[in-house]
Amino acid sequence: MSKKRLIRRAPSTLLAFSLACGAMLSTVLQPITSFAAPGDVRKRDHGPPTDNKRAESLFESALSKAETDEPAVVRPLFAQALQLWIASRASETAAQAASKIGDCYFAATKFPESLYYYKQVLELNDLPRSTRARASNSIARSYLDLYESELALRYYNQGLTEASAISDLSIQAVALTGIAGAYYQQRENQKARKFIREVRQLQRGLDPNIDAALAEIAGRILLKEGSFKPAHKSFETVLAVHQRGGDIKGQVIALCLLADAEMASGEIAAALQHSNQARNLADDQVPRAKLNSEKTRARLLRFNAYLALARALRATGDRNAAEAKYQFARSQVVALWWLCYAATDRSATGFAADYQAACNEHIDILIEQGRIVDAFEELQRARGKTIQALITARRLREASRRHEESATVRKYSSAVSQLRTRLFSSKLTAQQRAKIDHEFREAEMAREEARIASDSENSTKQFQSYQPIDLASLKNYLKANDESLVEFMLGEKRSFAWLISPTGPTLITLPGRAHIEKQVKEFLSLISSRPANNEIDEAIRNVKIHGSDLFKMLFGDLSKQLPAARNLIIVPDGILHNVPFDALVRNDRYLLEDHRISYLISAGMISLLQDGRTGEDRRMDFIGFADPLFAPEDESSNRNRTVKASDSPIRAIISIDRNSVPRLKRTRDEVQDIAKQFPGRCRIYLGADATEEALKKENLSLFKRIHIATHNLVDTESVFHSMVLLLTLDDNTDEDGFLEMSEVSELNLDCDLVVLSACQTGGGQLVEGEGIVGLSRAFLYAGARSVAVSLWNITDASTADLMKNFYQELSQNVGNAEALRDAKLKSLKGRAETRHPYYWAPFIITGRP
Repeated sequence: MSKKRLIRRAPSTLLAFSLACGAMLSTVLQPITSFAAPGDVRKRDHGPPTDNKRAESLFESALSKAETDEPAVVRPLFAQALQLWIASRASETAAQAASKIGDCYFAATKFPESLYYYKQVLELNDLPRSTRARASNSIARSYLDLYESELALRYYNQGLTEASAISDLSIQAVALTGIAGAYYQQRENQKARKFIREVRQLQRGLDPNIDAALAEIAGRILLKEGSFKPAHKSFETVLAVHQRGGDIKGQVIALCLLADAEMASGEIAAALQHSNQARNLADDQVPRAKLNSEKTRARLLRFNAYLALARALRATGDRNAAEAKYQFARSQVVALWWLCYAATDRSATGFAADYQAACNEHIDILIEQGRIVDAFEELQRARGKTIQALITARRLREASRRHEESATVRKYSSAVSQLRTRLFSSKLTAQQRAKIDHEFREAEMAREEARIASDSENSTKQFQSYQPIDLASLKNYLKANDESLVEFMLGEKRSFAWLISPTGPTLITLPGRAHIEKQVKEFLSLISSRPANNEIDEAIRNVKIHGSDLFKMLFGDLSKQLPAARNLIIVPDGILHNVPFDALVRNDRYLLEDHRISYLISAGMISLLQDGRTGEDRRMDFIGFADPLFAPEDESSNRNRTVKASDSPIRAIISIDRNSVPRLKRTRDEVQDIAKQFPGRCRIYLGADATEEALKKENLSLFKRIHIATHNLVDTESVFHSMVLLLTLDDNTDEDGFLEMSEVSELNLDCDLVVLSACQTGGGQLVEGEGIVGLSRAFLYAGARSVAVSLWNITDASTADLMKNFYQELSQNVGNAEALRDAKLKSLKGRAETRHPYYWAPFIITGRP
């Protein structure tokens, strides 16, 4: 079964942990400008006074414009000031100036810009180690708020090293506190606790703000673990510190966390009191907010406060007042998403996942009010937000489809490819391998940072607003295509399923998330395990029993409204993304036998994935890549199509010997058999020709169907580095044979279908509200309208037979989902062993049916 990690938050008042990190750490991550303003240190620097005066004037102008103008206006002004300071050897003044502008952008939650200025500090020479340490901590803080926790850890550790060298305990404490926060963001609670203890031993109450930050992290962990009273005590400590220091932002967040703990322990009156206090404090900031950064902070505080108040009001039974507060909170967070987090795919996805819990609560209360249509349309506004904004932007762009990669990204990408290729050399000594591996890590980190900067600068080209689908439009589409749609929403206490058909929406209530997950896991363990041939009948009986129970739980009374032969679109949620619904059982028949089933990330994807082509279709029918060579004279074959990726979080370098990667010789026959279905209308690359370079050189937009049969690597710790293996034995190439997810996104596709014919190609991270973030999502973004993937490992022979039947149907102009259904039915009714869902159920179609 594919290993996927679900990014899901327990209900929490604070919108996002990244924002919480900003709250808990901003008071302790001392900006470099706390030393002195640029003018205050002028006497310590060299150079003509006129140059320093001119530099200060340019800096003040840049700082004032940072609040109102575009970054492109600010950067040239600061660059002139920087050159004057460098020429005057006033590096420390320059460092403080850069940090002050960085702090300004950080306060406005413009993290990519804050990174630009903090990194200017590290470019300067002859700085004190304390200044470099503070700059590293500031960079880490910005990366943490961009959901780049691995980069944050790197810079916090860098700051820790610098501070330790000069025995600066205060800066060490800041770095260690940041590391604890980063591990908490990664759900590594034990590691977070370890660093909390280390900080407390180090600083022993020297800085109350650090005490507050540590208490907040510890309290959050305790709250998630169900230790409500100790969590409450921790949050009281946080509140007391911020009240003494007059930190309004800290007070609002602490009050919201107290309300969280009180709600969890059933103290509704206390939660209502604290959330009202938080709301009043947050509202007071609105008339005082004059600068952009102040307005952004006020918006964030009001979101947190109004969400806490909505939850408390709902607990008192005042549904109407609660719904109004939920609605207001949502308006604040949507604006924050577009203004601050629609910068990179990772930050947009992470932020959207964080506020999904609040959206689900709002939808739940709309259902309580009997507003079924409003609840469904609210779900469409929240679900699949990032991928829909990305695809919408891509469709609006020219044929180049995406912004040009920066020269810096290209430089580091080339370095990564070269170093990764060198790591495969069998002639390296252990010392040489370690050195190259270190260089590889550094190059990949640098590429990651360059890509974040490049994507952020082009964010308006990458993300475009879209119109969420409304119920009337959806019903019209379903009626025209003889389809029905079932969309699920899993909740902690109860879940829901909507059936949308031409006749209208129907809603049923399901058990809570934990109950559904337990039953799904039992079912998946049965169908994803290969049964012994002499136990097939018994295994099928068990599958049908569990499949029937799961169907009844998930569909309930909806089953009466699912007529046979109706085409069915499933929009799953949470663990349901792992379920092949056609293996569920109704009346002792698999759903496969009565329905054509396909899957979508959200109902709104229906309109985005339509083919707007008019006139004659001149595309070729098929292009295939199969049986790449992984090593000279490779004799291995007939192995499962899976290879494990490295556990290294930030990178997906393969910690394997090239010679140990099994060759998939049967994929050659698979693709050759498929090509026979499209004589004269196809192109195939086999063996030594099936390389990453060949794939990238092809004009893939000229093909209707793209078939890739090789190993893939799904890095569940750093999913954006998942990849397809198309290795080459040619050392004279710029490509290393690892087609990464980011590179897939850069492809220019215009195809009806991509088939990833390998094991677990449907793997990735399950992100709340965004579905599976993995290779299939990247191909959809690149221009594919459908992607066929597998959910678990099966043998080459079974895959080849199913694929042959699948393409036989496609060659007759049958739709993707219908063709896959027919191929599965042949397996079901074929050899004795292939009757078991293990052999036919893992392949699913995501996207346009």
